[in-house]
Amino acid sequence: MFILFYRFLFFFIDLLKIQRESFYSFLKTGLIQEISLNKPIFWNNHNLQIIFYSQYYKLVPILLNSQIAIYESKTFSCKLYLPVH
Repeated sequence: MFILFYRFLFFFIDLLKIQRESFYSFLKTGLIQEISLNKPIFWNNHNLQIIFYSQYYKLVPILLNSQIAIYESKTFSCKLYLPVH
């Protein structure tokens, strides 16, 4: 019984590590690529156009580390500021 629990625990820890690494990779490279791919947004009925300036995006540093966020039941997230025109 304990062996099964420890196998699950190690598997679960590996999944968390993969998820964190994927999240960091997305923040470093994937996010700006995805924003850059989007074309301007148009609203024809309001004659409005929104253009994203993805090269000027800012991420606010994360104040919590992942262990503290889990312990305090808080979301491990950061704020994104993206200029638009």
